[in-house]
Amino acid sequence: MGMGFAPTWLRQVSPPASQNHFNHWAYPVYKFADDTKLLGKVSSAEGRDLLQQDLQHLTDWSAKWQMPFNTAKCKVMHLGRGNEEFHYFMNGHQLATVTEERDLGVQLTSDMKPSRQCQLAYSTASKVLFLIRHSSFHIIQENFYFQRLLTRCRGLDNESVNFICSKVYV
Repeated sequence: MGMGFAPTWLRQVSPPASQNHFNHWAYPVYKFADDTKLLGKVSSAEGRDLLQQDLQHLTDWSAKWQMPFNTAKCKVMHLGRGNEEFHYFMNGHQLATVTEERDLGVQLTSDMKPSRQCQLAYSTASKVLFLIRHSSFHIIQENFYFQRLLTRCRGLDNESVNFICSKVYV
């Protein structure tokens, strides 16, 4: 789910060898703050069993340290084509399978294409530009009416009006 997304802010968890039930992990586990990622390439029933064992190791670890996982928030994303999409369990609950997930501000999809992320970035940028344009229009419109008012009421030339408006709007 993101070996390409493993920059310095992710820290690989390596349990101490003194803990017998943790000293052999089949797949890497990554932690960031309160976020945990278990990544694995599964292409057979044996691979599924290894990943399920690692999920059980994580559950045991969280129980030991009194930091239980909220299994309602735990999700599985199957990447790539031809994936058998096995089901996984934590604390007796089947984990939800998703095709799209937002993680640290990046929209990930099961096909790993950036199109959804680009759509969301474009949408956000369009909203911000609309707000800038909308607020700028009112300022320009107010400035225009203010200039007309000053010109009509006081008989000032454009250079004086521009000078006064620049001092008012700064």
